[in-house]
Amino acid sequence: MHLRIDRNHLGVLGMILVGLGAYGYFILRPQYLYVKKLREELHQLHQGVDQAGDLWVGIQNVQKELEKATRYVQAWQADAPNPGELAPLFGQITQLAKQSGLTPTRFSPGNKISYDRLVKIPLTIVCQGDFAQIHEFLYSLEKLPQIIWIDRFAIEKASKSNQQLQCEISLVIFTENPEISDQIKDSKKPI
Repeated sequence: MHLRIDRNHLGVLGMILVGLGAYGYFILRPQYLYVKKLREELHQLHQGVDQAGDLWVGIQNVQKELEKATRYVQAWQADAPNPGELAPLFGQITQLAKQSGLTPTRFSPGNKISYDRLVKIPLTIVCQGDFAQIHEFLYSLEKLPQIIWIDRFAIEKASKSNQQLQCEISLVIFTENPEISDQIKDSKKPI
């Protein structure tokens, strides 16, 4: 069998091939490029969704930390002394020192430092006793319901006796600031 190609048929075949090429170039190629662009945009959207998922986990972690901090502040506000309760608290601290067997030689509250919602009251106590008595006093301070910070603690041998030690304890007591405005007082926001 012998295949014969007529020149007329060859011209028609050439026109069909040129038409197919033009169809591919002018119709299919733009659609291919458009689909390729859509795939890139879809890939970017998927990355954005993945990042948003990571952000959501971060937001949840921050919310948990905020809830934890809020609970701490609410517990502190419940235990913090009012400014009117400071004198009895100072008396209680002095009494704890005496009950521990220490001899207080100096008890001096410092100048208060006011912040937005807090007042910081420094307190320096100098007392004499042995190590066990000092330990007992610190332990009893720690058991108080109010949060009292030990800012500085120094202990040295007393000059009068071989057995006695002298300790100087700088405490910090925080109270709520009574000078804040009524708007802040009524806001129900934690410190």
